[in-house]
Amino acid sequence: MLALDLLPFSHVEGKGFREMMAVAAPMWQVPSRSSFSKKAVPELCRVVKTAVLQALGGCEGGRVHLIVDMWTSGQTTDYMSISAHWVSMSNSSILRQHATLYMCGLEKQHGTGHVLEKLQGVIREWLMPLSLSSGGFPRVTCLAHCLGLVVQEFLHSNEEVDRVLAAARKVCAHFRGSYTARHLLWELQVENQLPRHQLKKKVAVWWSSTLRMLERLYELRAAVQAFCRRHSAQAQRAGGLHMAQTDWPLIHILCHFLGPFDDPTKLVSGTDASISQAIPLICLLEKKLLSLVQQYEGEETGQALAHSLLQTLRGNRQIAEIRTQEHYVLATYVDPRFKNNMASFVPEGEGGLHHWTQRLIDEVAENIRDVQDHGTSQRQTQQQRKGSASDRGRSLWDSLELYYPLP
Repeated sequence: MLALDLLPFSHVEGKGFREMMAVAAPMWQVPSRSSFSKKAVPELCRVVKTAVLQALGGCEGGRVHLIVDMWTSGQTTDYMSISAHWVSMSNSSILRQHATLYMCGLEKQHGTGHVLEKLQGVIREWLMPLSLSSGGFPRVTCLAHCLGLVVQEFLHSNEEVDRVLAAARKVCAHFRGSYTARHLLWELQVENQLPRHQLKKKVAVWWSSTLRMLERLYELRAAVQAFCRRHSAQAQRAGGLHMAQTDWPLIHILCHFLGPFDDPTKLVSGTDASISQAIPLICLLEKKLLSLVQQYEGEETGQALAHSLLQTLRGNRQIAEIRTQEHYVLATYVDPRFKNNMASFVPEGEGGLHHWTQRLIDEVAENIRDVQDHGTSQRQTQQQRKGSASDRGRSLWDSLELYYPLP
């Protein structure tokens, strides 16, 4: 309970916990907090570390992929976690495994040197004792993060969009923070035959929270408009809550435009995601935005915003790097879902598809040599086993086959 729920050690000395345990296990004498902090939890940590090291030792190919994730909390501290991802075999089945190896707090003024130092420490502690390789730190860009940057740049590049977003945040924050206003809104939701959903608040570090906020606000627009009309005095006291009639079509357009970015973000953030999905998703996203440009032809605001979002996607340097990075291209090439469409995905120039075909041949040959050097005949046999193909995730989006027909 202490480990899973991140509870303080003092929790075991609380009256409620002791009364619960007296009923659940009356013969058990609850240890003190120091017993948990000095004995139980350190022993649990040792057992878990031993189990993780044992699992890492069974990784295929002797390679482990490390992911560094950083986020901000408060005004003075950043946090960093390092997790390992690897593949193992069990009864001729491929298992994708992962574990968090390290987490720490960093001062706001930290530099890349601090991050590299922590990463090298994790490699020394976890990988070197097992003679495992981290792959020499080849850089693989996070597509979900890049898509978030594209959306944020787009949202802040238009003054009218900025104004509407500010008004929407203000309305949602008011109802989230006032029980009286929330209760009045509920009554209006019932009156307008709307579901009794609460308005959502934007979270600074998640761009998708902006989409959720706008979707819920648009869903409850009739109740929000009725509130501003009937309770104008309260709206004025709250700092002038007001959504103009012309704001709602713009909110609807934004929901329509941001939705296509939400789908690939969820896909590449899933536990079964692979980098082979990245380039097809980018290509599909670009085609969806092109279709939006055509769909809003003749509608000045919608078409201008669609053009802006498309150009922001195309102009993002990191997105462009993903489309040309060898790891991404080769991973897409070996994914059977895309083998007949590679000409649509590979970057032009430098020989195009022929160049990447040869690079794949060279890479496979090099990996075969690495496996032979690393493993025994048992590993060589495992490399030759035929795994059953899986249809899971065959379609990235429902419309994938529309743009890139699969065999």
